[in-house]
Amino acid sequence: MHRHGREFHSRKRLTRSQSSEQSSAFGADLQNFLSWLTANGVKGIGRDESKVALYTTESGERGLVCTKDVAKGESLLQIPLRLGIIDQAPDELGDDLLEVSRLALQLLDEVGMGESSQRYPWLQVTPEHVPSLYGCFPKDLYSDLQGSVPEIDLRKARHRAATEYTKIKDSGCLKTVTGDKFSWAISVVHSRAFSIPGRQGDNDISINMLMPLVDMLNHRGKECSFLFSDESEAEDNVRWDVVRPENSESGDWEMIVSATRAIEADEEAWLSYSTEPGSYFLLHYGFVPNRNQFEQVTLFESISEAVEWAIATCAPEGLPEGGKARREWASRTIQAAEDAAESACMEPQHVDAQDKADLVKFSAGSRLDDRLFAAWTSLAGGGDQGQWYATEALAKRCEELLSLPERTHLLEDLHILASSLPDEDGGYFPALEEHYTQAIRLLEEHNRVKTSVCERHVPRAMSYLELQAVKLRTFQKMLLWDALVQFHGSRRFVTP
Repeated sequence: MHRHGREFHSRKRLTRSQSSEQSSAFGADLQNFLSWLTANGVKGIGRDESKVALYTTESGERGLVCTKDVAKGESLLQIPLRLGIIDQAPDELGDDLLEVSRLALQLLDEVGMGESSQRYPWLQVTPEHVPSLYGCFPKDLYSDLQGSVPEIDLRKARHRAATEYTKIKDSGCLKTVTGDKFSWAISVVHSRAFSIPGRQGDNDISINMLMPLVDMLNHRGKECSFLFSDESEAEDNVRWDVVRPENSESGDWEMIVSATRAIEADEEAWLSYSTEPGSYFLLHYGFVPNRNQFEQVTLFESISEAVEWAIATCAPEGLPEGGKARREWASRTIQAAEDAAESACMEPQHVDAQDKADLVKFSAGSRLDDRLFAAWTSLAGGGDQGQWYATEALAKRCEELLSLPERTHLLEDLHILASSLPDEDGGYFPALEEHYTQAIRLLEEHNRVKTSVCERHVPRAMSYLELQAVKLRTFQKMLLWDALVQFHGSRRFVTP
């Protein structure tokens, strides 16, 4: 799979087998890959009547584009599952490895076969470098993230990869696997694998699998029109399904890619990778999507921390005096908040509003974690007074987070992105810089907010991953600023 995108220029399209001169211009490896697909029963590409073509850009971006008008529900691609690489472990390790590591070993085994691998043409077009934080995370990127990816997640990811590699080396299997090779394979699996349904005895299970061609679909998901507080719309236009032999045209297991809406000729085929925030995308896929309706920022590590912060920072009137009384009050408030959150999660509309982690978050769409709202409202005695207190406390917390000394100002970050990526997403970042410059100036002129000093300079040249880190921290600061703008505009926040 590849990173998020919206506009591509100077596309070179490969629809079918071409002359040697044309093949050289497009890329011999991609031409061989296309020939391999058609020779192995893949339908929907590589022929005059096909609906899909491969494309590449001058920057090396690849993807799939529709060559004909396609109706909703119409099949675009049919790929036999036998072409994929399936999650299996070497006998020496059995089930002692995580699924992602088992699949990574299968990938490395195929790569090690060289031209004798039946999947060699596919492996030749698999990227040599995959910018996933799981396998290729530069330590100096920590400062660029400015806390936008929870440090515990980064540590877990690096520790998990190191532990799995140690198991492999100690087992004696695949002795030629170096740390760099394993990191590459782990990154490929995290960014390109599919989870398909399967059976193990009487149990339903999920099987991780790498699939050719489908892994070239670029991402678009549910996107906000401009700001994270705006309405959102699903921008993906295809989906994939696994079809059993009795239901497939070929009589084999197949992966079918079909249209989820009408697609016009020359429109790119987009697949939604996940409904997760940017931190998840950066960690697993190595990029941060723009306008992500599922973007979020962490406000507190837990409800307990949120209540203790409120008591210490902006205690409401009437709070009991004395250490013991305050502790008892806080304990009751935390319990009330947890009860309210548990009750809310029983309702179908709240199931996806808050993950199982204890982190307290503010999300796109001005969605505030209902546990936090319940806790702070209860802290101030409930009712309208409690709700107003909770809203004020949120604004204060947002202002505090924006003022942390290790964090740059939002306008500095937007200036970096507007200068480095001026044309991305139709000039998205220059437009954001202009919008927030005006919005923040209005708040600061009326002394409504006090945050870190903004110093916009000509940005230095940054690597791809560095810019993705700037993107992530920028989007999270946008959420915090949006909360402040809404608070001072007397707009209400919504709980999930």
